[in-house]
Amino acid sequence: MKYTIITVTYNAQANIKKTMESVLLQDYQDYEYLIIDGKSKDRTLEIVENMKQRYDADIKVYSEKDTGVYNAMNKGIERAKGDYIIFVNAGDFLYEKGTLSSLAEQIERGGEAIYCGNTCMMQDGKPLGVYDFKKNNHTVLRGLLHYKMPCHQSVVAPARLLKKYCFDEKYKMRADYDWIVKCYRKGAKFCLIDDIVAGYDMGGETSRIDNQLFMKSESEMIVRKYYPIYYILSQAFNL
Repeated sequence: MKYTIITVTYNAQANIKKTMESVLLQDYQDYEYLIIDGKSKDRTLEIVENMKQRYDADIKVYSEKDTGVYNAMNKGIERAKGDYIIFVNAGDFLYEKGTLSSLAEQIERGGEAIYCGNTCMMQDGKPLGVYDFKKNNHTVLRGLLHYKMPCHQSVVAPARLLKKYCFDEKYKMRADYDWIVKCYRKGAKFCLIDDIVAGYDMGGETSRIDNQLFMKSESEMIVRKYYPIYYILSQAFNL
């Protein structure tokens, strides 16, 4: 089984090395690695090139203007040739050297599905705790209806599904949530696993307090679109 690992970058010189090392030091090597850069103006591309040479790695780098992170992620999806896709964007990292191996074993046993693992939340280089979607929500549907989803850093998805649906770029911060809800409604199989798949930098856009209301607004739009009756009842009875 082959992975496509996609790293989206823009002016990421401070953290791109850590992200790339977490991929390049994996003990599972059947993957392609795509860097989708938004025309960085700092040393990001220089560091990427140095890492390519240092690890003698076959990394495909694309640097061009984009309209946002989901546009860049869609560009990666279009170019992906692997069976499963993992997004490890700049600042995030695969949790252990054996992460890809462990996932491959579970995929081999479980068959095609969207695999959702746990995420180590980080801030200033220090772990804050582990986000466990299954423990917190018990079922996929219960979490989704309350605007929760597995962190996309720890979602390993069939390339077929991502190419079929891709991310709806009208959403600025919740297109990944929209994608998960859409796949669930379409009958995709989900496997919630106990492994910590990735570390997530809490300094990202979605973690800023001033973005929380906007994220809630987009989440409400998405639930209203896919579960209109539930949305109406939830607003009436504060479900």
